[in-house]
Amino acid sequence: MAREETVQTTVGDLIAALVEEIEPYTQDETEINILVSYRTERP
Repeated sequence: MAREETVQTTVGDLIAALVEEIEPYTQDETEINILVSYRTERP
């Protein structure tokens, strides 16, 4: 039986990966922030 490996990932790691992936498709840092941000308030 194969041994399972646990990978620990933080929210910061996920955000950094997301920024790296969308950066080539955006115009500037403001656009990146809008796409990556998580808004908790509801209109």
